[in-house]
Amino acid sequence: MVIAYWVGMHVALFVHMLANIFAASNDISYITISNHFSINNLLHVVFLVLFVRSAFGWAECILILNFVNLSVLYFKHSKLSHFTRISIICGPLAWIFIAIFWNWAIAATAGIGYNDTIEGFDLFFVWAILGYGVFSLLVFQDLAMAFLLAYLCASIAVAQHFLQRSDRMWIPPVVIASLLVVMMCAVAARCLWNLRAVRRKKVNESVDAEFDERKESC
Repeated sequence: MVIAYWVGMHVALFVHMLANIFAASNDISYITISNHFSINNLLHVVFLVLFVRSAFGWAECILILNFVNLSVLYFKHSKLSHFTRISIICGPLAWIFIAIFWNWAIAATAGIGYNDTIEGFDLFFVWAILGYGVFSLLVFQDLAMAFLLAYLCASIAVAQHFLQRSDRMWIPPVVIASLLVVMMCAVAARCLWNLRAVRRKKVNESVDAEFDERKESC
């Protein structure tokens, strides 16, 4: 599932790149996006080099630094289209957020071994995914971020199930993913309802204006 996530993210990025190449747009905001995205690519390469060398502590620092970089990009460009946010901002940011806890778990396990304490911390910190998803939904009404976090959370549940860990390791990710999907649908329904109300108001205003014009002409 994680492989499918990366493939989908790169396909969306490629389509977005082609769309902007052939689009007649002078929007300079994409220059700022490209700067942050280039930093993201550089830090991701550094993380991979450190990770394969088992330098998990330094790799964690790089992940946190990249999270700050992408968070700045996320807050600065919260009004962009959903397609742009998915391919350039939300996709990498959601992965980095999950990777921070994933790398920490690997580092802790490599240092002191897997035990009940590590498992307890894992069960506690996994709920941060729900908090981050709820924050993005309530503050920015960001359906893309909620969906990506739900997908990655479901991936965690599948991985834990196939690792044959205890039920308490894969049930919380399933619950979190389900809650994010339900909240995402609720926010989407509210947005559609508000859009319908705005359109109805515009139609009524146009009808009233036309009626007034006819009344004046008579």
